[in-house]
Amino acid sequence: FSLNASKIHTQDTKKIELQLLGLVTNGDLNGLKKYLKNDYNSLVNILCNVIDSYNQTALLIAVKLNNFEMVEFLLSFKLMDVNYCDSGGWTSLRYSSWIGKFKF
Repeated sequence: FSLNASKIHTQDTKKIELQLLGLVTNGDLNGLKKYLKNDYNSLVNILCNVIDSYNQTALLIAVKLNNFEMVEFLLSFKLMDVNYCDSGGWTSLRYSSWIGKFKF
């Protein structure tokens, strides 16, 4: 029984990860804030640790999309890893300096 519960939890987590990344990718900051209210601490933990199929965090995605408001919001979480490198070895700070629109 606990094995099935574990599989369900893993499936639910994957679904949640995809929903959170979708909100970030679509630049839906209000939608993201509303979604996080469902279970704030658990969902923030997932948001800060989720990696997409391109090995990018939510922060890397927001920076690449030049979404300053989303970047500010994501940086408000102490769990957000600003030093995380994608598969190319780039951090969010490196992308932001390459893009040239963000000032940290």
